[in-house]
Amino acid sequence: MAYCDFLDNLPKIPKLILAIVLNPLFVVYRFIKEIRAKEFGVLVLDIVLGVIIYPVFWIADIVYIATRNVIFDFRYWFGGMKPEDKKPEEKKDDQKVIEAEVEEKK
Repeated sequence: MAYCDFLDNLPKIPKLILAIVLNPLFVVYRFIKEIRAKEFGVLVLDIVLGVIIYPVFWIADIVYIATRNVIFDFRYWFGGMKPEDKKPEEKKDDQKVIEAEVEEKK
């Protein structure tokens, strides 16, 4: 999705400014990302904590962007993904490229 890709590709300083001033953008980002990845358990955590305990996300986003230049995601905590990992869509694309190369060699 273009929205998630846009936020992922922003440089650190503009991303940090958005995290401080317009953090609801990142809440929407997390919802979209979890729905796309079909991570509904993590989506429930995002909804409950993003709505009820909003400052948790605000602080976590600022810390994660300042230290790692990624938007906070519960999947980092629960072992589903590391910040340096590729997005699930990119892994699928890489697999298609590898399969195409194998077919060409045959």
